[in-house]
Amino acid sequence: MLTSFLLDSRLPAAELMSARLDGDVRSVGSSYVPADIPSTPELRATSLVLVVPDAAVIEGRAAAWVHGVMSAPGRVVAGRSVSIRPVREPSTVLQRQVSYPAGDVASIGPALVTSALRTALDLARREAAFDLRLATAVATLLGRAGIDPTGARRAVAGREGMPYRLRVLDRLAQVERLARAAGPVSRP
Repeated sequence: MLTSFLLDSRLPAAELMSARLDGDVRSVGSSYVPADIPSTPELRATSLVLVVPDAAVIEGRAAAWVHGVMSAPGRVVAGRSVSIRPVREPSTVLQRQVSYPAGDVASIGPALVTSALRTALDLARREAAFDLRLATAVATLLGRAGIDPTGARRAVAGREGMPYRLRVLDRLAQVERLARAAGPVSRP
């Protein structure tokens, strides 16, 4: 199990820092693992389970990091069902009361994470600035969800009560233009 590789609770902080400087361990989220353990979505999700409350869903930039399309966020955003009472969270976790439609949550390792499609839509909806890095992350997540930007725009148009729907539609159109400009991807 991946949690057996996470070293935070077994070594003092000074020893972890020293081992990191020596190249014996590396940080994964708020945890440390031996340097030879590959970084996988399951490992990244497991490292966040240590700080995210039970039954919370990792979302936004943290979910994009778990999916492997962005760097680790400074603060984790986690959604909890409106039927679950909020708990006091560590300062690195921001909890939101959220209702997730069916298919918007996936299990990755021991964690609940927003699906690739939901994560792409959240990035398009919530981020203040939408640059090439974010557009690439959204396009990659859409590809993993098996949907192109045009299909995603249709899906968004059909969602009822989605905040910032026009912003998402505009940003998905930007992703679509970037994909067309890049041309078809040749596969060996």
